[in-house]
Amino acid sequence: MLIEPGLVFGILRQLQPLLKRVIDAVEITLKYDKSCTELRALLLRLQPLLQHIANQAPNPSSNVSLVHTWLTELEKRLKAAETTLNKSNEQHPRFAAPWSTHRAAREINKLTESVEEHLQQAPLVGVDLGLSISVKVEDTKHALQSVENQLSIVTRQLPNVKQQLADVTRQCFKPSASKSLTIEEATAAITTALQNCTASDDHDNAMEAIPSTLATIDPQQPSPKLHVPPLVFGLDDFIGRLQQLLLSRHSDADPHCIGVWGKGGVGKTLLARKVHNSMEVQQHFGSATIIWLTVGKDPDIRSLYRTLSEKLCPNLVQFNTLSLTVQKDRLYNEFSSRRTLFIVDNVWEESVIEWLDIAQGPGSVTLWTSRNERVLQTAGVTEATRVHMDKLSEDDSWRLFYVRAFGHGKIPPGVEGLAHSVVDECQGLPLALKVIGGVMIGKKWPEQWKLELTKLQESRMKHQDVEKQLFDCLKMSYDDLENADHVNAKECFLYFAAFREDELLEQDRLFQYWVAEGLVPGNFRDDPENDTYHVLGLLIARSLIELASDTENKLCCKIHRVLRDLALHIIQSHDADEKKQLALYQPGRHLQQFPLEWGTNAKESLAVRRLSLNHNNLKTLPTKISAPNMQTLLLSHNEQLEDLPNGFLKGIQQNLKVLDLSFNK
Repeated sequence: MLIEPGLVFGILRQLQPLLKRVIDAVEITLKYDKSCTELRALLLRLQPLLQHIANQAPNPSSNVSLVHTWLTELEKRLKAAETTLNKSNEQHPRFAAPWSTHRAAREINKLTESVEEHLQQAPLVGVDLGLSISVKVEDTKHALQSVENQLSIVTRQLPNVKQQLADVTRQCFKPSASKSLTIEEATAAITTALQNCTASDDHDNAMEAIPSTLATIDPQQPSPKLHVPPLVFGLDDFIGRLQQLLLSRHSDADPHCIGVWGKGGVGKTLLARKVHNSMEVQQHFGSATIIWLTVGKDPDIRSLYRTLSEKLCPNLVQFNTLSLTVQKDRLYNEFSSRRTLFIVDNVWEESVIEWLDIAQGPGSVTLWTSRNERVLQTAGVTEATRVHMDKLSEDDSWRLFYVRAFGHGKIPPGVEGLAHSVVDECQGLPLALKVIGGVMIGKKWPEQWKLELTKLQESRMKHQDVEKQLFDCLKMSYDDLENADHVNAKECFLYFAAFREDELLEQDRLFQYWVAEGLVPGNFRDDPENDTYHVLGLLIARSLIELASDTENKLCCKIHRVLRDLALHIIQSHDADEKKQLALYQPGRHLQQFPLEWGTNAKESLAVRRLSLNHNNLKTLPTKISAPNMQTLLLSHNEQLEDLPNGFLKGIQQNLKVLDLSFNK
């Protein structure tokens, strides 16, 4: 439905005085309840935003329908805030004491979360949000301006599209930028650079929208919260249900389990993170007693226990030397003495339950997430205490896809109907919508959209199994890297399968590997570093890899577990015979010896070019192997590995370019 720009002006005329009334009410409430401080800051950020939208509303390039939808929802939330705050202020005319009821405090938290969530979705309005926000700290503004100036200078000097993407990515990874940029802003900046570069021939404007992304940073907010993307759609009902299950138990209740299950890529981990970050949940349990543990497909129980011991009992001497059974007893005792929310994410097999069902303190809750319903049943999760995640609604699917494919821009002529059909083929899976949205960045012509739509439809008809349909859907993004103006972009994506799922990878490490192998030969400007940042930017913007931060807040890369499975599937599909495969990857599999089937008989050669056995328990390597084509051998984090036999080295050294033996004896 088309929305007239005049309707936007109309709702803005109502919103601006409404916002002022809500701010006035918050000022009154602050006199007796300081918990409104964050809500006040959020409301103050809305003032210049509404004025900016008013200035931009007549612009035909804006998506007026999305502007109107966003403003209408904002009006609804502000009216709710006004009602709640006025009611509270009427009940406390003398401001004699803080609110005496827990219920009132929860209402304030809900208001804050509601406004914050809506403000995070501001990029959907399709206008430049480069605002001067008065509530920012001066140091923060100077830091942001410095980053913006650097990016602007680079863009003007280097009109080459690939160079611009490379430089935006490089700037985001710089230590000086990582202090100012959150993961969300860095991801959005890189994606915007690709969208703008491919959407316009005026390459000097390729980074126009980056300052609007940077303007939302608030580094003053200390928090143990987990990373959640700024634009999240379709989770409200699931969040409400899961929070209800978590908050309904008293502090002295018996320990119990709840669960989230759904197919891969549906957003289980994202839901758990959103609930983990909820102020109500943090206050209910206390942030110090909320523990997150990612399990994965091939878990090492000893490694998981080591992680738990560092959080629960860091001073326990010689914990790592104890048997698993004794370690379990020690951790059980630690959990029993405290009330804990224990979030156990991405559990594949039921066998893990007996080792991790240990949070048994009074009032404790264990939250399991899995794509396997039997895992939840084994853990004792009932129908009444589980959340089944299904596909996104049509509206939420469209909104998520729109942001990924078009950013703040317009839909090209003749494309909208085809775009809706592409969204339908993604079957409401957030991961598919993000990745396929990345595929469609910069595709302006209906013929291009028809071709991609046909591929999606063919993959759906070819497989009845939903998981295989998802793989084929995601594989489109991998196949489209053929057109990404980088000869080795596909190889660089597959390289991420050499590492464990969710492993954090520094760009310097990838740079060393890729340069040594010749994957980033410096195809433009004769600079391999440019190639590296160009490829990383490309993969990030297309949602094939993700940004994350390590314990020192340094920006790193990682790959979503479903996309890593896709990469392995592509590698293994070339040949079922391992001896003929070009890459053999078994990182983090707890192997104690080198796989005998991998060419340890010198008479039988392996075709492999890359081999990864990182993060295992290898003690020795075979004395003989025949792998004359091997270019990369990754053996890091095998802590008991002491020797590299001469016979083994002879069998691989002919073409060897990368040998990683770090963190070994």
